[in-house]
Amino acid sequence: MATILLPVVVYVSILMVLGIIGNAIVCYIYLYKWKVKSVKYFIGCLSSLDLLTCLFCMPIEIAMLRNPLLLDDPVLCKFLRFVRAFTSLSAGFMLIVIAIDRFRRICKHHETQISVSLAKKMCLSTLIAGIIFSWPCFIIFGQLDRSDELTIETSCSTDRHLKGTIYPTIFYGVIFLCFMFISVSLVTFYTMIGVRLCKLPSLKKSSSKRYSVTESTNSSQNDGLENQRQFLEREKVGGSKIKTDGSLLKNKQSFQKRLSKIDLKGKLGRHMLSMNRRKQTTIVLFLITLIQWLSFFPYVALLVCNSVIPNFLSSMDSQQQMAYNIGILSHFISSGINPFIYGFLGRDFREECRRSFSDIRNSLNSVKRLSVSSITRRDS
Repeated sequence: MATILLPVVVYVSILMVLGIIGNAIVCYIYLYKWKVKSVKYFIGCLSSLDLLTCLFCMPIEIAMLRNPLLLDDPVLCKFLRFVRAFTSLSAGFMLIVIAIDRFRRICKHHETQISVSLAKKMCLSTLIAGIIFSWPCFIIFGQLDRSDELTIETSCSTDRHLKGTIYPTIFYGVIFLCFMFISVSLVTFYTMIGVRLCKLPSLKKSSSKRYSVTESTNSSQNDGLENQRQFLEREKVGGSKIKTDGSLLKNKQSFQKRLSKIDLKGKLGRHMLSMNRRKQTTIVLFLITLIQWLSFFPYVALLVCNSVIPNFLSSMDSQQQMAYNIGILSHFISSGINPFIYGFLGRDFREECRRSFSDIRNSLNSVKRLSVSSITRRDS
């Protein structure tokens, strides 16, 4: 049995190594180096949940996969299933919070945005919601009864005393409803965000046209000043005084023209730069949301099938049961690859990583020079 499950062990082990390294870097950058913004706490909380999964759930899962018959501690099983459900559901609710934040920043950017204090409260709320929906794991899961049939799965499954009762079905039904609620919410928010982003090119053209109209208006006003200056110069009344007034008007015209251009271009440039940065951040967070959803879907689908369909697992052959075990652990995928989405697509994140690694390298070099210097003085 352990030999058949070996591909599953390799699959989880790779995700564990990638997830521990990647999420540790993301947590360090966002929680300790990033400037204080709401997205700092949203991504920091999400990566912390992924790191918790990689540090606790994956090693225990690997141990159970390597010893599916011997490692049948019901307490360890309950703890594993609770942490796994807690991190998955909390991450799902966190994705809704992130979608709300992106919606406000893209579609309601003129209104008040989510403050840092509110962001912290929203992160805490997602964790509390995860606990509320996950605590039944301490009751539902436990030691698997293998007296009737041998299936290729770990000994951590529905408790044998609750096998055949309605309680596991109720729990899986609640998990499925949570998944549907999260899915509908994400589709709704990101559809509205996508529509808004598709309108950005037309908004840019509209802003450019407004800039051109305003510049033309200013030019007309300046032309009026120019005509007034030429009239005063033609009059020759008062000699030098008139010429002086004409010179002042000319300087005023030139200054106002340059000032209006700089002000309009500056406002337009800052607005479009801000929108482009928000667009880039939204695309990164959307991809993370999509990966999270896709990795969670097989897990939920297999849980529901195993609960609703009689003899669902026992009717499979060994290869199908191996595929089942890979599918039931599919939610680990997002924990392993999310950090690399930040790295490949987040320019600010890459730059902060380079600065952090450069600081660490400089610190190590300083320590090395100090140690060499102290050894040299001691020898002399």
